[in-house]
Amino acid sequence: MNNRACSLLIILLVWSFGARAAHTDPDSTGRYIWSIGADVRPAALLPTSAYFRGHNPLGRHPFASLSADLKTEFSFSHDSGCIPSRYLSTYQGLAVGYSTFFQRQLIGNPLSVYIYQGFPVATLTDRMALFAEWEFGAAFGWHTQRTLLDPSGINGSATTARLGLNLLLRYQLNSAVTLITGIDLTHFSNGNTRFPNAGTNTAALRLGLSYRLTSDRDRSLYRTPFHKPFEAGTNGLWSYDLLIYGAAHKRFFRNENDEAIPLPGCFAVAGATFAPMRHFASGALRAGVSLDMQWDEGADLERYVIDDMPGDHPVYHRPPFWRQIGIGASIHGEIVLPYFAINVGIGRNIYAPAPDQRVFYQSLALKTMITRRAFINVGYSLRNFAHPRNLMIGLGWRFGAISSAPAIADL
Repeated sequence: MNNRACSLLIILLVWSFGARAAHTDPDSTGRYIWSIGADVRPAALLPTSAYFRGHNPLGRHPFASLSADLKTEFSFSHDSGCIPSRYLSTYQGLAVGYSTFFQRQLIGNPLSVYIYQGFPVATLTDRMALFAEWEFGAAFGWHTQRTLLDPSGINGSATTARLGLNLLLRYQLNSAVTLITGIDLTHFSNGNTRFPNAGTNTAALRLGLSYRLTSDRDRSLYRTPFHKPFEAGTNGLWSYDLLIYGAAHKRFFRNENDEAIPLPGCFAVAGATFAPMRHFASGALRAGVSLDMQWDEGADLERYVIDDMPGDHPVYHRPPFWRQIGIGASIHGEIVLPYFAINVGIGRNIYAPAPDQRVFYQSLALKTMITRRAFINVGYSLRNFAHPRNLMIGLGWRFGAISSAPAIADL
């Protein structure tokens, strides 16, 4: 992935949360309830690549991993003022984790730094609820494979993105300690910025504890009021998101024998989207249709390859600008939470002169709300739910109605 963009985002959030923590009095009930925690995650390594099925230099079949994580997080107290009550049980935080796959020579033992956020989706008892949680960050220290033509390789870069989706049970043991257990799904990938890029996927069981450093006058020892963000409320408002993004990615060229030949260098991508979105559940959910336009420097190269040129890599003329543009439409759904929004889209190109641009595409993006109108977008686009296209790293602006969820500027 774009390591600088990920690092800048994490630094911004560390600074914002850390600055707020420095001004929090542990002996008083302020706007935030701070906690620290730790967890362990024994995991199964999913065999999604031939590399994990024995097609590696050592002929081994790695099948398991183990991770340990240290965390700090905060939620909102009843004294948070303008924070809607439905967000009082939402928590967000920063974590550092270490993972081993018991095969250092083949995979490496990466160190992760990531942000995460969770919210309740179902209340089970007075002291227990089911939470959904996402993670986003970077992982450092992977073993890399440098042979571009090796189909069994998993990673061409020592640093990757880390994406996680988790389903957790949180049980309040007493007024300060919470027991956490559940299922984690984690994906590591370099975002198609290096070859190879098969990615690493794990499915884990989590066992952890969280200790509350500050108290909330409305949270008793035996009863926790779980506030789900998706409560019924005023609907019908509209907002309009304009996003400008860019990235770089790798490309293959398929020769007359249908062999995949990697092209040297990276190819630039630039795009824009405009999405009218209707608000539901008091603005915690948004849905709408987006108009998408993307220029890809690597599109339609097969048509312009010079066949009789010597060398290991194909030589080509630069295609005309207009042949490398795709214009499409997509439907989007978005979960709006404090400081962040998670956006999922599915679409298809309507105008695409190049055959390789006539695609059915999907996107997953994390929007970090700097203000309640300006946001940073870090997203990833796929083709046919399986093949990587490119990152979508950019800046956006929200017109029309704004969310009641707080932004980074409100910290």
